[in-house]
Amino acid sequence: MADERVTIDDVAALSGVSRSSVSRYLNGNNVRSRDAIRSAIEKLGYEASPIARSLRSGRTSLIGVLVADVSNPFFGAAFRGIESVARSEGSAGPDPVQLLLCNTDEHEDRLAELLEGLAGRIDALIIAPPVESDPPAQLARLGIPVVLLDRVFAGPPVGDAVLVDNEGGVAAAVHHLAELGHVRIGFISGPLDSTPGRGRYEGYRQGLDGVGLPFSEELVAFGDFRKRSGEIATAQLLALDEPPTALIATNNLMALGALDELDHQSVQVGHELSFVGFDDFEAAELMRPPVATVSRPMAEQGEIAMRLLLARMNGNTAPFEQIVLPTRFVPRGSCAPRQGPQTTVRHSPD
Repeated sequence: MADERVTIDDVAALSGVSRSSVSRYLNGNNVRSRDAIRSAIEKLGYEASPIARSLRSGRTSLIGVLVADVSNPFFGAAFRGIESVARSEGSAGPDPVQLLLCNTDEHEDRLAELLEGLAGRIDALIIAPPVESDPPAQLARLGIPVVLLDRVFAGPPVGDAVLVDNEGGVAAAVHHLAELGHVRIGFISGPLDSTPGRGRYEGYRQGLDGVGLPFSEELVAFGDFRKRSGEIATAQLLALDEPPTALIATNNLMALGALDELDHQSVQVGHELSFVGFDDFEAAELMRPPVATVSRPMAEQGEIAMRLLLARMNGNTAPFEQIVLPTRFVPRGSCAPRQGPQTTVRHSPD
């Protein structure tokens, strides 16, 4: 264990060089007496203070990760991918990168507050903007590398971005349900001012058009990517004079809310109504019936975002990239051929 009383001056004295030479060595510069300095550090058990290093270099080795909702399992999976790359590829050198996870709770104002508070504290940023608005002024003032995760700002790009094919995933789900004979396909949409909300809504409309089904506004209910909004949207759609025979919920939390409401109203999923969620989750295969989903490589999104950010931190000045990963429809028992007449049995909410 290192003796906390050992200082940079002790290292300089033992290695026979100046204090500035030891400082340059610790900051990663090439010095003539590097072998003597390294030997002295090992013999004395010297450990440079991270705070002192950051004061000298102006770098903190701290990366901010701003997600829209920490309760959303997608962001948990993406953060695991970010963390794994930070450990494996960002740990070299005297100052391995550290991560600071922050939650905007889907609010623009909270995003602005966090960016203001992070000024001077972080060297780079991974961010999932709550909405596709213009970038906050605080972001430009940070003057650090930025990678966008799953969502983008409006206007010119402010950094690299790692997205998924939202449109294609939902269109594939619509196509599958239409093949099963469903013509009234309900849709629980996220906010249209967010990247995934808009993209999945467009995928729904493209999917209907692709199979020759008309778009009907009454079959669309809007949520806010939270569980409770999935419950409310499902109740709204079931209360229609002609309820849908199939339903797509466009994120995992709204899907859980929708399934709770369907159970509350005693609607038999996979018989009276076919159901599809977005973002596969571990329990989906264990539910009865197993839940069909649009799956995407959640952890891989985080891994790629972290690699792009490390490259920018290491001097990459190439034009910004926008990487779009594929999605995949996973059919399961919650989807079945439409039974009997065109509509489901109507269940009135309490």
